[in-house]
Amino acid sequence: MSEMLELREIIADRIRTTRESKRLTQFQLAEECNVSTQTIKKIESGKHDCLVSTIVTIAKYLNISCDYVVGIECISIENKVSQHLSPFSIQELHFLVVSIKFRKLDESLTCNG
Repeated sequence: MSEMLELREIIADRIRTTRESKRLTQFQLAEECNVSTQTIKKIESGKHDCLVSTIVTIAKYLNISCDYVVGIECISIENKVSQHLSPFSIQELHFLVVSIKFRKLDESLTCNG
């Protein structure tokens, strides 16, 4: 019984903190996921056993994995990406992408020429 309570708390915390970090209201999340605001409130309070389909819908909208929502994964996808890219500035990443595109274009012209 306590494991179920702990899982509810993990789900509640992960959904609430992700929603808040994206500056969404409970109403906005509910609207986008086609559930009631009351459902979101219950999930975020840890007082509701939500359907797997609801978790999947919310996770997809928030761009997080279901594994993260239920506590299997300790870090969200966005945090993983930002950790891997954090040494680079936006300008450096843009330069890298443009360089790769030009290299591919150059290779295709060389092969066709």
